Amino acid sequence: TKTRTMYDEIHVEDVRNSAEHLFHRDLVLLGDVLEHVERDEAVDLLQRAEAAGAWHILVSVPIVDSQQGEV
Repeated sequence: TKTRTMYDEIHVEDVRNSAEHLFHRDLVLLGDVLEHVERDEAVDLLQRAEAAGAWHILVSVPIVDSQQGEV
């Protein structure tokens, strides 16, 4: 697909169980992810990405509050 030609790697998985080496990247993109986990899990995820050496972390979340739960 066109998206796959734009990125070297795309990982689709439960980010709470992702291996630490996946966060050691120039850019970690968390698009529409954090609103699906509890706040403490979201904070932990961001801290894990930073500790693993992510140069940049881009977060995208909805601008309105809506309880969605896990997907």
